[in-house]
Amino acid sequence: MQQALTQPEIRLRFILKSLLLISVVLIVFHVFPGWAPARFSDILNEGYWLFSNDSRVQAVMLVLLLMLVVGDIRRFNQIVRVFIIFLIIDLVFIILHLLRNENTDAEKNILYWSIGIDLVLLITLIVCNRAAGKARYNLKYLSVRQFQTLQALAEVCIAGDSDAWELEIKPIEVASNVDGYLISFEAKSKWVMKMVLSCMEYYPLLSLHVPLSLMLPDARLQFLKRRFLTNEEFRSTPDWWRQMIQAAIRMSKQL
Repeated sequence: MQQALTQPEIRLRFILKSLLLISVVLIVFHVFPGWAPARFSDILNEGYWLFSNDSRVQAVMLVLLLMLVVGDIRRFNQIVRVFIIFLIIDLVFIILHLLRNENTDAEKNILYWSIGIDLVLLITLIVCNRAAGKARYNLKYLSVRQFQTLQALAEVCIAGDSDAWELEIKPIEVASNVDGYLISFEAKSKWVMKMVLSCMEYYPLLSLHVPLSLMLPDARLQFLKRRFLTNEEFRSTPDWWRQMIQAAIRMSKQL
């Protein structure tokens, strides 16, 4: 049976539920503008524009994603990462749009509000999602992303081609053991371990793959084999790059 949600997870789900409710209200009053109270019509219109960039497809997609993650915040927690990335991209484009000189005063006012709302949501989601992950896994040293990367590595490096769940120790237990060891390990250079795991997580993006922890186990195993056991993937890259990548994989396996 799944453990009960921790208090930080409940807090994160409440925030996402609030966003879902606001999103549905904005869509309803946009589709049926006659239902909106006159005194709030301007605020609702601007709110819909900030939420959807005037795209009904985007608005409906965000609502559906919010419904998924609110329904099962652990199973669909990766969607929160999607929201964070979406907010960062949206923030960059708004700032670029604001830097254009042809914006009217009214447009600038909306853009400033949009930047402020994006920043508040971005900081809130990052802080609350990090706290929820740490509470769920009872982390003491590693970040949530580093922990999940280590768990993904353990799943294939220990199990190989066999069923990971037939092992006497599960991948999540391996990652928990490493986290507990690192917090008790007194060494100034142990931050290198965190950096290596972070690099391992996002290294697949360079070859147009998803992050390592999101790969299917078979694809993850083959990805690591091609870069650790052979040099086929490094024929067109400098030797120092191959050595650095293989050293990172080796250190991760040692962990």
